[in-house]
Amino acid sequence: MSSDVTLGTIIGFRLVTAAPQALAAFYQAIGFTAGDVHPIAADEMHMLGLDGAGQRLRLTLGPSHIDLDWFERPGRGYPVDANAADLIFQHLALVTEGAHTAWERALAAGASPIS
Repeated sequence: MSSDVTLGTIIGFRLVTAAPQALAAFYQAIGFTAGDVHPIAADEMHMLGLDGAGQRLRLTLGPSHIDLDWFERPGRGYPVDANAADLIFQHLALVTEGAHTAWERALAAGASPIS
């Protein structure tokens, strides 16, 4: 375990997306580095109850990472009327010492405020 990570710290997050290139470009604009795209293993697809194939791209920032997953067979879309109080809502917070600069970079990368 890295000395930058303490016990109980979440160091990774996985997002499912239908637009991996756009989402990867956003995270790269705010400082993440993209790795290579890899297929999701057949046993993991089976465990998830998914048919077909899937791909995964790992993005890293320091000791943290975000995996972007996408699948050849699309699932249900995210509800258009969902809000931050809904059980389906997921939140990912990134710690930074320069919140204003990070927000400007996020906006420049195409971010839209949701609340």
